[in-house]
Amino acid sequence: MDAQLRQALKETLLEVLEQRPCCPYSLKDIGITAVQHKQHHLFLQEVMCGLQKVKTTVLATVVTTIIGALLSLLWFGFKAT
Repeated sequence: MDAQLRQALKETLLEVLEQRPCCPYSLKDIGITAVQHKQHHLFLQEVMCGLQKVKTTVLATVVTTIIGALLSLLWFGFKAT
């Protein structure tokens, strides 16, 4: 595909997306275009991905701390006897 055809397709697709309501209510009524709506979804997807990473890190930290504490208690128990 050449650049002119690609640009024409992109413009046509954007026009169609803005004309076609994707919800029972129109986002245009509150000033949100289809492009902005997509950007909002992409932002939310990034936030959720970041939160998933935080959750994984916190869980790994808690498990490591518990295992470390149990091993420490076991070690001190053997040293005390």
